[in-house]
Amino acid sequence: MSDGLRRLSPLAGPDAALVVDTREEERQLGTRSQGFSERRLLYRTSRAHVELRIPVAALGGEDAWLCGHYVLADEARRGGGANPVRFCLTDDAGHVETVEGSETGEFVLACDPLRPFTLVCEDATGAVSVLRYRP
Repeated sequence: MSDGLRRLSPLAGPDAALVVDTREEERQLGTRSQGFSERRLLYRTSRAHVELRIPVAALGGEDAWLCGHYVLADEARRGGGANPVRFCLTDDAGHVETVEGSETGEFVLACDPLRPFTLVCEDATGAVSVLRYRP
């Protein structure tokens, strides 16, 4: 984990705006659940878009896995590549998971979809984005 991720408290305020939440769309449209096995969220920061696919619940007592994708915004892309990106997930119980994303910005982290968590994303330039998830 880099110094930037270590320095940043998991309680730091999020700077990412939630743009799309499939669960909220169902509520707003008054539709019944389609029975999807995951909830999809799209966040926007000043540097990137971050997509999260979070399982509705862990099955059979197994770990649940958050799958994500970090995509640089056009302005950040013009400034040079920001890969690799490091991701640090800290849930409200204090459990921490850290991983480095792939060259294309994809990442997978163990998570409990029933617990809120903070996700910190740090790219190679040292730019940090903070996302907050609430079940």
